[in-house]
Amino acid sequence: MTDRPYEYGKKAPHAAERDEICAQLCYNYGMKKHGSVDTTELEKDPDAYAVWRLEQAINFGIRDSKIEAGELKKYWDKLDIDPDKKRFLSLILPQ
Repeated sequence: MTDRPYEYGKKAPHAAERDEICAQLCYNYGMKKHGSVDTTELEKDPDAYAVWRLEQAINFGIRDSKIEAGELKKYWDKLDIDPDKKRFLSLILPQ
């Protein structure tokens, strides 16, 4: 007996939605975009800088380390990211 909410070998109820979002993310992965941004003004406001860094990491894959779940949760409501990516992250983000 497992503690899974679904039968072994079958996809979870939200798997089809997850697969569709993954396909879109894979398509967008190669489309990285990063303009030359002067971050000196942003760095003066730690919250604004953290939000900007998270948006760059999520939207364009521009980061130098993994995204911390705690930081993502902290700024979740302030993030301006693609709705499909936000929905996917909400599925995999620990509660």
